[in-house]
Amino acid sequence: MEDLHDFWSDNWSPYGNIADFLHLPSNGRLGISRSATISDLYSNGAWNLPADRSEEQVLLHIYMSSITLNQEEDQYDWVINNNSYIAYSTGTVYAALKHHNPIVTWADTVWLSKDIPKHSFLTWLFVLNRCSTRDRLLNWGVLTDPMCLLCNLAPETRDHLFFACDYSRRIWTSIATRCGITPSPSWDQNLLDMQSTLKPRHIRYLGTLSWQCSMYLIWTERNNRLHRQVFRPPDSIISSIEATIRAKISAIRHTSSRLAFSVFSAWNA
Repeated sequence: MEDLHDFWSDNWSPYGNIADFLHLPSNGRLGISRSATISDLYSNGAWNLPADRSEEQVLLHIYMSSITLNQEEDQYDWVINNNSYIAYSTGTVYAALKHHNPIVTWADTVWLSKDIPKHSFLTWLFVLNRCSTRDRLLNWGVLTDPMCLLCNLAPETRDHLFFACDYSRRIWTSIATRCGITPSPSWDQNLLDMQSTLKPRHIRYLGTLSWQCSMYLIWTERNNRLHRQVFRPPDSIISSIEATIRAKISAIRHTSSRLAFSVFSAWNA
């Protein structure tokens, strides 16, 4: 029999680490070697254990007396949510540790298949309203000009940027119309439109991809104005969005040729 289980440190009993359970000092081992395995304490069908000196030792001895060692080779089991696994699975551990919330209605709109990851991530932050727009900075106590950096006509908020702002609305109107989407200045309405299942799959994909791309490049323009004092007109942003969409359609044609063809046809209709 090959005993792989360390008596002191392995999680072989319901009490976990035995040294911690027995509240022993760092140099206290009850006459049991630091390197002792479980089988080292078992001989001729009986346990060779020191006399009990604490309630914890009594509990441990009672538990060990219920165990009979056999000649089979030791193996480690992973116990997750009261289920035993012979092999370790990172995915199973992650699922057990992760806090599970109900799936939100906008999940597929943010994390769409064949997305542009940085666009999806920023969209997620905007859906949660977690980006550092000026209204949020003011709420955090940061002294800043509250006005929109793009139009300078209203306080900067997420809902204003997408797309109540004259600057961003011009961009979205152009892009949405090209995607066959009715443009709206309302954040809530646009989010609902992206979740609609009434349109064909390729139109939903194109619309969501373009919506995310528009927000990403508008937010980039906003940051460039703030940090670099670089200003671009709406037509320049529209051209960048169009170039990005064309590149993405080209990128998916090898793995999803039918979807790419349908999206390309709708984009160029």
